[in-house]
Amino acid sequence: MEKPPPSLRKLLPFLNLGHQHREKDPVVAYYLYFQAVNEGIALSKQDKAAKAYVVSLMDKLEQMKHSLRGREEMSDDVVAQVHVENAALKLFNYADNEDRNGRFHV
Repeated sequence: MEKPPPSLRKLLPFLNLGHQHREKDPVVAYYLYFQAVNEGIALSKQDKAAKAYVVSLMDKLEQMKHSLRGREEMSDDVVAQVHVENAALKLFNYADNEDRNGRFHV
């Protein structure tokens, strides 16, 4: 995915993490991109390049949604929330264990 315009820099954490999860956990990636689109809509009101970027991100989101159809996480909001929360907890526990063991990653 191409880099967002400067006015959408705030979306980079969602986009980068979504890219990292794309193969490993596409449902989590979908919801990260979904959050990026939601925030991008609000940030792109005055910038044509930003609007175009958000539209392209929305197209990507629709493709992902189509490829993930049939999965319970995509049709049930409660199941989706539990899935995303478990992924966040897993990430937090990993970071916490690394910190407690004195292993720091940049």
